[in-house]
Amino acid sequence: MVTEFPLPDVGEGLAEAEIVRWLVAPGDAVTADQEIVEIETDKALVGITSPVTGILVRHGADEGDILAVGSLLAVFDDGSDGEQDVALAPVATASGDGVAAEDASAADAAPASPAAGDVAAPRRKPKATPATRKLARSLGVDLTTVEGAGPGGRIVDADVERAAAGDPSSEAGEGPGTPPAGEQSPPAGVPSSPRAAAARPKVQPPQGEDRRVPMRGIRRAVARTMTESWTTVPHVNSIHEVDLHALQTLRAQLKAAGTPIPVTAFLVKSVAHALREYPVLNSQLSADGEELSLKHRINLGVAVDAPDGLIVPVVEDADVRSVHGIGVELTRLAEQARDRSVPQERLRGGTFTVNNYGPLGGWFGTSLIKPPEVAILSMGPARDRVVPRDGEIVIRPVAVMTLAADHRVADGNEIIGFCVAVREALEAPIRLLVEE
Repeated sequence: MVTEFPLPDVGEGLAEAEIVRWLVAPGDAVTADQEIVEIETDKALVGITSPVTGILVRHGADEGDILAVGSLLAVFDDGSDGEQDVALAPVATASGDGVAAEDASAADAAPASPAAGDVAAPRRKPKATPATRKLARSLGVDLTTVEGAGPGGRIVDADVERAAAGDPSSEAGEGPGTPPAGEQSPPAGVPSSPRAAAARPKVQPPQGEDRRVPMRGIRRAVARTMTESWTTVPHVNSIHEVDLHALQTLRAQLKAAGTPIPVTAFLVKSVAHALREYPVLNSQLSADGEELSLKHRINLGVAVDAPDGLIVPVVEDADVRSVHGIGVELTRLAEQARDRSVPQERLRGGTFTVNNYGPLGGWFGTSLIKPPEVAILSMGPARDRVVPRDGEIVIRPVAVMTLAADHRVADGNEIIGFCVAVREALEAPIRLLVEE
């Protein structure tokens, strides 16, 4: 029996997805729940499994195509109708995007089955982001022959470039990347070079001629969100300096005791405590601006600079979690975000966003709010500054912290009061370890 399998909604409110890579070719046998294709939503890479056991007759879309939810993804035949060569049978379907049904004469023949005694080698599934796969295709590199130097063996752009140059080997540590979530590198002062801590550019330079790059996946989602934010939200920015001397001293002591905790964990905990005092910033505004939803849970999204764009996994109930527990989860979520394996449910439900761009360098900057949230807090790197303390001139590691808030929702006293509360918590971090 022939089964037409539409693209399912793998996430809350998913409208469409990009076909990244087919794992099964037309004519191949599949089993129920076997992964057959990788798709990219605006948040993550997702594997789609077969709904039946049988033969995959045809693909409903090619790699790189964008398919709407409910459109034809694949056609299967379970063999129950007695067909001997279902892969050769014509299938007249439409994709939902207006693609005409295929004519029987245009149908591709099924690949020949292996001869008796032949054993097909299992196909290794390369671990790489869509951007890296596209780079590999443009350079003619077979990813199955490349060893990944990225986290968890992920293939990164540098691995592909080395393979294209005739050296498929990769040395660990040479691939691009960013420090663990929230880590300052180095902890104090200016990086050894202005670009020492910065990630490599996400877009490769064109070779010989202009190259058109479609806005897909995360990049397209970010573009849409930022356009909405810039055109609909009246931002107001409050900028503050934070002395991180006590925090760096405490982190060094914790690390020496075998309990390293990233800076971002302290920042997240400080924000969570401040949101208890200023709950208006832990809210969401309706699209028409007529209703404010005050959130009873403090779920903080934490921006992660992933190879394909900014991903914001969520630390749930940050106000009732320990700093150490937050740090452990941040490290795990950051790794998953960069590998595009973060669970879909951990990319939803945020009530406020935190962005620690310190590992990337710079000094200070402003961020755009992620609607329908009403605020975002950003913090840059710690740099040695000459400052007065208790009547003396001293050198302290100082970072710049910026809150962008929706001025329709919050006024100056709430915006500045919130920032002061965060600053005070970061400058006396020991309290964050003992208070819930």
